Amino acid sequence: MIEARGLSKRFQDKKRGEIRAVDNISFVCQPG
Repeated sequence: MIEARGLSKRFQDKKRGEIRAVDNISFVCQPG
């Protein structure tokens, strides 16, 4: 099993500033 909690990814853009690709995402992957 793989479990991830509270993941976030942000990018800086010169024109738009900070862009959030994902914010506080969590998931679980079960075997099979």
